[in-house]
Amino acid sequence: QCASLPWRWIPHMYRRLAKKPLQWRLTVLLFADFRPVRTFCEWWIHYATASGLRQLIEAQQPELVVSMHAMCNIYPMAALRRLGGGRRRVP
Repeated sequence: QCASLPWRWIPHMYRRLAKKPLQWRLTVLLFADFRPVRTFCEWWIHYATASGLRQLIEAQQPELVVSMHAMCNIYPMAALRRLGGGRRRVP
């Protein structure tokens, strides 16, 4: 919802890759295990989603933010910290 392309497609890619184990392993090997690519993708994800995520949180004013994917917790946490200017407690 708040991410730009191609990151908006990731949930759809999970469904496709779950049916193809070899493609899943190659994707993990390239994007998670190969350090230079992982570092670049982490930077790109943050750059592409940070402002949209902050705008979404500001617009919705949620009481609770739940991030279900262990690898993606850093992005909502960073947005909440930045919105709170360091005053808002993030557990």
